[in-house]
Amino acid sequence: MLTIFEEIVRMKKTGMAGVLVTVIEKKGHGPAIVGKKLLIDQHGRSRGTIGGGELERLAMVKAREFIAEKTHSVQTYNLPDDIVADAGLDTNMACRDRVTLYFEYLRPCRMFSFLGPVT
Repeated sequence: MLTIFEEIVRMKKTGMAGVLVTVIEKKGHGPAIVGKKLLIDQHGRSRGTIGGGELERLAMVKAREFIAEKTHSVQTYNLPDDIVADAGLDTNMACRDRVTLYFEYLRPCRMFSFLGPVT
């Protein structure tokens, strides 16, 4: 299995866009840990985790938006309030977290040599 960084190299070599999501701040109790990463490619496939559950689902939805917009962003989520507002879900979550995520757009770029594409 490829690491997230090996997957980014593979995506670059094949001309695929994506978003790398990184937890940059956390307050409260819950599974998100500062430094955790989640990679989402332009087809919606993911590698890694930022803690799972509804936070990860929200991040994947936002990541697809940023791939379409070709932009970076910082987003803060107040859990579980933002989950209830986004999906109308009553999560019964005991934890109350504030998690800030950095969404880094990874633009596609094919690598070429004078003899053709680099594989």
